Amino acid sequence: MVRQQNRLLDALAGQLNAGAEIAASKAASARLREMADFYRVMRGAMEDAISRWTRGRRRQ
Repeated sequence: MVRQQNRLLDALAGQLNAGAEIAASKAASARLREMADFYRVMRGAMEDAISRWTRGRRRQ
């Protein structure tokens, strides 16, 4: 389920970047890019959490 969520976060970040390319103003473009970056950071955090959880289970 988390991996599916990560794919959705990637897709959303891509859509936000696409929107930033055609945004009517520089401010809107910057905000869309900022949101895309946030979703990529969230995706990375989820991947890190999965990795830590997996390593912890292996040690048990």
